[in-house]
Amino acid sequence: MSLLSSPVCQSCTSGREFLTAFLPNHRYRRQKSKTPKLQLVLAAQGYAATVNIQCRGGRRKSWEPYGHFSRTLHLSPNEHVWVELPVETQLRRAGAHPDLAVRVSSSEDITVMAFNSRSGTGDGTVVQPVRRHAVQDYVVFTPPFGPASMDKLVAVVNGDSANNITFTPSQDVTLRTRRTQDIWTGGRKVNVVLKPHETYLMRGASDLTGTWVQAQRPVAVLVGHSCVKMVDTCEHVVEQLPPVSELGKEYMVPSMSDAKQQLAYIVAAESGDTEVEVQGEHTSKFRLRLGQSMKLQVKDRHPVVVNATKKVLAMFLSSNKPFDPFLTTLTPSWGLSDAWAADTEDGIMSHAVLLSEKEGSDGVRVCTEVPGRATRCVEPTWIAFPADDARVWSKVALGDMQAHVTVEGGDAPMAMYVYGGKQYRGYGTAGVCHEAAATTPPPTLPPDPCHGVTCQEKEKCVKGVCVHTSTETCRAVGDPHYQTYDGRCYDFMGTCTYVMSTLTKNITGLTPFTVTTKNNHRGNRRVSYVRTVTVSVYDLTITIDRQRGKVLVNGELVHLPVSLSGGKVSVKRSGSYAVLTTDFSLRVKYDWNSRLYITVPSSYYRHLGGLCGNYNGDREDDLPAPTGAQTSVVLKMIQTWKVEDSDRFCSDDCGGHCPYCSPSQRTHYQKPSLCGVLAQKHGPFSACRDAVEPAMYLDNCVYDVCINKGARQFLCDNLKGYNDVCLSEGVKVNPQWRTIAKCPLSCPAGSHYEACGSACPSSCGSVDSEKQCTDPCVEGCQCDKGLVLSGDQCVPTSSCGCQHEGRYYTPGTTFWADNSCSTKCSCVRREVTCKSASCKKTERCAVKGGVRNCYPESFAKCYGTGDPHYRTFDGRRFDFQGTCTYVLSRLVKGSDPDLVPFQVLVQNENRGRNKAVAYTKSVSITVYNNTVSMSSDDPERVLVNGRPVNLPYSTADEELSVYRSGYTGVVRTAFGATLLFDWRSHVRLNLPSIYSNAVAGLCGNYNQNGKDDFLKPDGSQAKNPNTFGHSWKAGGDVGCTSDCAGGKCPECEPAMTALYEKRQYCGIISDPAGPFKQCHAKLDHTEFLHDCAYDMCAYKGHTSALCGSLSAFSTACQEAGATVETWRTKDFCPPSCGPNSHYETCAAPCPQTCSGLVSPPACGEEEEAGTEGCACDDGFVLSDNTCVPVAECGCQYEGQYYHQRQVFRPSCGTKCECKANGQMSCAAFDCSANEKCAVEGAVASCVPTSIGSCSVGGARTVRSFDGRVYSLRGDCVFTLSEVKEERTGVTGGMAAFSVSLRQHTEQERGSVSRSVEVRVYAFKISMDSGVVGEVKLDDIRASLPLSLANGKVSVSQNGIDIIVETDFGLTLTYDGVAGVVLRLPSTYRNAVQGLCGDYNDQPSDDFVLANRTEPAPPEAFSAAWAVVGCVPTPVPPTGAPIGGDVCDIIRARRGPFAGCHAAVPPQVHYDSCDADVATGGGGGRDILCRHIQAYVSSCQSAGATVTSWRTDKLCPLTCQAGSHYELCADTCSSSCSYLLSPGRCPPCHEGCECDEGLAFDGGRCVPMENCGCMVDGLYYKSGVSVFRDDCSESCECQSGNFSCKEHGCQKGEECGVKDGTLGCYAPDPCAELQCREKERCEVHEGEAVCVAQSKAVCWAMGDPHYSTFDGFRFSFQGTCSYVLVNTTGLDPMLPELTVTTKNELRGNDYSYIQSVSVDLLGHRITIVRGQNGTVEVDGDRKLLPVLLEDFSVVATESSAAGVRRVRGLLHADSGVDVVFDWNALLAVTLSSSFHGKVGGLCGNYNGDATDDAPPAGTAVKKWAESWSVGKC
Repeated sequence: MSLLSSPVCQSCTSGREFLTAFLPNHRYRRQKSKTPKLQLVLAAQGYAATVNIQCRGGRRKSWEPYGHFSRTLHLSPNEHVWVELPVETQLRRAGAHPDLAVRVSSSEDITVMAFNSRSGTGDGTVVQPVRRHAVQDYVVFTPPFGPASMDKLVAVVNGDSANNITFTPSQDVTLRTRRTQDIWTGGRKVNVVLKPHETYLMRGASDLTGTWVQAQRPVAVLVGHSCVKMVDTCEHVVEQLPPVSELGKEYMVPSMSDAKQQLAYIVAAESGDTEVEVQGEHTSKFRLRLGQSMKLQVKDRHPVVVNATKKVLAMFLSSNKPFDPFLTTLTPSWGLSDAWAADTEDGIMSHAVLLSEKEGSDGVRVCTEVPGRATRCVEPTWIAFPADDARVWSKVALGDMQAHVTVEGGDAPMAMYVYGGKQYRGYGTAGVCHEAAATTPPPTLPPDPCHGVTCQEKEKCVKGVCVHTSTETCRAVGDPHYQTYDGRCYDFMGTCTYVMSTLTKNITGLTPFTVTTKNNHRGNRRVSYVRTVTVSVYDLTITIDRQRGKVLVNGELVHLPVSLSGGKVSVKRSGSYAVLTTDFSLRVKYDWNSRLYITVPSSYYRHLGGLCGNYNGDREDDLPAPTGAQTSVVLKMIQTWKVEDSDRFCSDDCGGHCPYCSPSQRTHYQKPSLCGVLAQKHGPFSACRDAVEPAMYLDNCVYDVCINKGARQFLCDNLKGYNDVCLSEGVKVNPQWRTIAKCPLSCPAGSHYEACGSACPSSCGSVDSEKQCTDPCVEGCQCDKGLVLSGDQCVPTSSCGCQHEGRYYTPGTTFWADNSCSTKCSCVRREVTCKSASCKKTERCAVKGGVRNCYPESFAKCYGTGDPHYRTFDGRRFDFQGTCTYVLSRLVKGSDPDLVPFQVLVQNENRGRNKAVAYTKSVSITVYNNTVSMSSDDPERVLVNGRPVNLPYSTADEELSVYRSGYTGVVRTAFGATLLFDWRSHVRLNLPSIYSNAVAGLCGNYNQNGKDDFLKPDGSQAKNPNTFGHSWKAGGDVGCTSDCAGGKCPECEPAMTALYEKRQYCGIISDPAGPFKQCHAKLDHTEFLHDCAYDMCAYKGHTSALCGSLSAFSTACQEAGATVETWRTKDFCPPSCGPNSHYETCAAPCPQTCSGLVSPPACGEEEEAGTEGCACDDGFVLSDNTCVPVAECGCQYEGQYYHQRQVFRPSCGTKCECKANGQMSCAAFDCSANEKCAVEGAVASCVPTSIGSCSVGGARTVRSFDGRVYSLRGDCVFTLSEVKEERTGVTGGMAAFSVSLRQHTEQERGSVSRSVEVRVYAFKISMDSGVVGEVKLDDIRASLPLSLANGKVSVSQNGIDIIVETDFGLTLTYDGVAGVVLRLPSTYRNAVQGLCGDYNDQPSDDFVLANRTEPAPPEAFSAAWAVVGCVPTPVPPTGAPIGGDVCDIIRARRGPFAGCHAAVPPQVHYDSCDADVATGGGGGRDILCRHIQAYVSSCQSAGATVTSWRTDKLCPLTCQAGSHYELCADTCSSSCSYLLSPGRCPPCHEGCECDEGLAFDGGRCVPMENCGCMVDGLYYKSGVSVFRDDCSESCECQSGNFSCKEHGCQKGEECGVKDGTLGCYAPDPCAELQCREKERCEVHEGEAVCVAQSKAVCWAMGDPHYSTFDGFRFSFQGTCSYVLVNTTGLDPMLPELTVTTKNELRGNDYSYIQSVSVDLLGHRITIVRGQNGTVEVDGDRKLLPVLLEDFSVVATESSAAGVRRVRGLLHADSGVDVVFDWNALLAVTLSSSFHGKVGGLCGNYNGDATDDAPPAGTAVKKWAESWSVGKC
């Protein structure tokens, strides 16, 4: 409600003693003022008066008593004075309150009004003089409107004596109490005893109208509503009631405003029946009893008259639509007066309503006096009452300016009311009647000091000085939500620098100031937060940035508190806020995080601009009016107040993609367990709901937490924001909110948490500040008793630092005392000592990062990139191919002692098999007693003193910082050195000019003379790069060299150079229209072009060399300040980024990290250039090297960052784990019985005490983890080892895995092969016998190497072996045929099961099965672990034993393995070998070789030494083309994958190594230019197309360039895996299978198979008689060898088959079959007449049965019923059967797969017998001879 600016009274309410109170004024959501303004308006009458006011005062601490407010004023005659009272005077909670009565006493008669206002809501009331407060009764009226959450109010204010008050409600009412609710029964008395000056407050949602209040002594009774809502908005209303004795029986009820809801309420005030008559257009009568009320609807322009038989209370309530409601007490007819006065408010259209007796109304004038203008008087136009011509009324427009209005000149008694309104405002009041002036002259007063003083609009003069009358607050909180001074709310996501508030023009008496903010993103590029606040005032620039406890004053860091400009400006720390205040009442409060509050005094009313609005009382014009343009009104306003800054990456909006929170999400985050806790009726914040409406805070909280995916940090920040506001309102919140909401607050050493602590903590700079503090308490960390703040630490006062020229310095600080760096001071033992000093010639005095110091004039860069190509600090270029470790740069001994010593080392090595060139493998810098290392062996990993750290990292003193920028790791020192490395080959070192001529190494001496850069450590100049480089050798691996291979450094032929400098290759660098064109003017690109062509030559044009060179050039361009256009595409040098990230050509150089959701501290100290690299997606931030949602960020512990779920041990007895919501949990912890604690690189960890090994090898030998050896029978799938179910998951805590193997016996020789399957981390890795360089990953063929799950699982080819390794210590070695070795750390003891046993160091129980106590026999034990049913196999054939002790080579003391015996005891291996070899079975020498090979593999895995052992006769190893055997084969660094993505190589194993110039390409050796691509840990061969992601994309690698395109399966196809290949296949397997003419397709076990439809038989019998396949019969007596059956070769997929017979003469006339030979699958099987029970296989006679080619060919004998002779049967899976009886019968049966595909004496098998016969005229003998072979 709008407030009157002049004193008023009702019924001549002047007096000398007054009593009142202030009811709870509940503010509306749009309001911005956080505290009410409580004011009294005192008006002197005819005499000067001395007035005294007394009430409760404020308090400094929550536990301290309230203070006392007392003020004495001297009023001139007719003077009006406004007095503001302490906010603590306002009533809040229900019940009795001591000392909340406001007492006013005066020496002469005055009138008093009381006002309780906030912006947008408020009301005032006439304060009745105490003389009217005799023992009286009161009847209550409260507006019967809602909302339900707002309360009806009644307050009884007691006077000077104890008093007994009796309340009698007219109906049952429910009242709010401090804890619960209270129900008062209608008609039942409630007695309350009040102490002197005590006030009793009733509040509740029930209508309190009719309640009877009876007091034994004088009281004041006030009624109202905390916020009454009739139409749209609500308004606080209050009226002080007259006692029943001063009520009337007759009232003239006006019609005020044009609103439809004009209501008059008549309340019966005396016992018995009261007859009420209403005289209007119609006369109506009512009967009321005591306390009952009636409502009258007053029509517009139709006033009425109310007559009652007894006294009644009349109240007028109007909705005042379209403005806010007002409540007025009507004047009874006995209180009418002929003279009235009132005042109107500025900016509100006001009206006066007069009601009068008609007689005597002539001559009445309404005069309006506007300051500075002539008084305007008008005569009212009188209108007769509709029901009574003797009464008249009039409405007079008063204008919209502040004015003093008087009504006088008539003789008739009148009533006067004034009302007005505008949007969100409304007021209405009765006029003030005049009393007769005093007859005695006023006493002489001293001169008024305010006479002639002109103040601003919202100021008043006090003792001659203009002071503000109120304050308003603007805020930017959260993401951010803005609220202007005038209450306009809006959201804005810009990240640039903006003016929040500034004085728009120079105004006399107003001090200019400007507040700006710099916003930033935090985890979501569509959302911003206030990051930096800058206040410019009194020629000072004060910046509150990220450093808690400090501010920047004119760019220099200063510890808080600080007093500036002679006390005109002060900044202190208050809880979690920095609070800046000025002498003109500007107050800026910022929490160093995201919450900003700016409070300005009303002196600046209408004179401000900025995002906080213009402060003119009209919220509507805070944003521009909508124009229909696409630009939003917020952006339009923002652009006006944007300030240019150096941030090239800032933006003003969210790019049209502002975050949206769906209704379901809002519902979720409004739950009581989340943001909903703010509004819980009985929650921890419930005490504050009346004082601070939580709706806005709830909405902001829901939005902030929602768009940040539930991150608890944002929940906690919002809850704390509301808590802070509550405390500032004087309301204590239950501190359990932090526990309930899981928002614990950890305090640093020497401090503790307080829910309501001092807002002015004692500090070394202000020890007594806490004692002098009057501000409301704050929540946060407070120093322990006896400690004070020194900077951001709590210390004893004895450990405080120094004060110097008004600023505080911590102990040990060195600082410059002037702006020219000519006086240097130190703080030692609380004393400041200074001396003259100056900067060096290479330095300049400047302020950087808030610190004034001597800084380098310039910087120089040295880099090594590519092969590598070096460029020294002084610009000299050279190529050096050394492969050792070298000094890149270091401080020369004897240099300036002020220079910080440092040393940078680079380790180079050859890349793969290319020995001609080298690259930078690793770099390290040693400085400040720390060594920081980065290596391509561990991409994106950083070691500090050998310890892996998460980025960003900084030392406690921040002298050394490490962070990530784009693709690069950055190490930055406090003295300005910066080392950058991309973990591949590009290293750069930046040094400040102070190191000029003080360094040496490969980077030169930095003396601006490149000609002498080849300076060697001995001071001499090297003649060439190789000599120079070698002179700076600092170590290296065995065999490293500083010379080129063969002494000849590589050169690129001119023709190749010209080729590679073309546009399609390196020429893109120099292309004037290319993506680097803007760089040409800023950088000499020719050297980069030459380097690129050189590298392309060295790598035979492989794309990886080109992409590396272009990346280096792109970085150099961006550092030079050039804009680089997009040059990478999905088809050319495609970028590879991890989950939740994407590539940007020019990414922000300082990405946000989980470490505080800000950029790394050291990043940005110098102006950083954008750089290409991977940037986190919106909603994600960097957690070390991974982009995670903000909700999954990790923890800060002792200054370092740990990612979520990371476990580490600060010491051997402590284990810490970073849990959700950033909570670090540390507890005492001991390693398990199978572990030991080891400390390495200052990090403690539990490591296995040993490694267990289980192996399967030889013929069928299994050796368990516990050493049990047994034979494995059966061809089936076995579980080798798996983790017991109870030892995995959350309870067991062990990583699960399963290893199975499939055993297969080749029956001809008895040799065994095994395939292996490993399941771990949801991957299935399958290895098949005989397959090299390839495995199946989830049934899909994958070339080696593999890196899965961010390196948790790796699979590689190492010599002969394929090795699987996991991050938890599992290692599986597979020799590619049958040998398997599984190694597990001791942490898995007694946690596994399978063929390898339980790993408990007890061999005796290895065969104990589950739920059994006794060991099972080996056969039963192994059968129990068969996954698929075994195929029984006979004992393999036994051959002759190999002569001699051939296995002795394993254990020979002087043999090739003697150097391994200590590491791998040989006896077990020897015994296994000897057992297999001694039987002569299981594959003979092949088994011998496997045993020796297995031992060699174990030795090499253990790092032991073996010497050459293979010879041409002993186990020679045949290698494929392009490779050769090596005892220590390099299949790692010589691989294509290493060329593309270098990493750490394991110890070498024997095997095949690619020849010089070739690289291992997953099973083959290829030229480097044919190498493939490494993508997401998988290697793809060049030229091979593959499907990925459920066939949604088709990808192909071409010489290192991996490109993909969208793909989808065709109609009738499904994505699936077939033969190890992912692809689109028909759902019916037979749909794609083409069978032969006489075959049909059938599906077996999901596979399509062609099955013959029929069979045909050709036979020869007797002497002999023949019958062909098609049934043609003939006899033939030839005695040669004849082809009976022969495949024609027309079908290359059909196995070749030849059946020949050798016929001999029987007697003189007939022949017979002497022998039959069958040539099939590379074997010749011969059946010879008379040699029953045997066959010859490849010339060797063998007894039946004979099994060949893994059962593909089987020769057996059988005797069928009814058959006298035993027959032999040769059966082949290919559809061939040969039956013979070693005498006269031969039958060949072919399946129809051979239909039409054969020839010979058996015919062509085409179904036509006629073409089997000899051509017409040709004798059978002649025709048959055509099929003879050999000599007869």
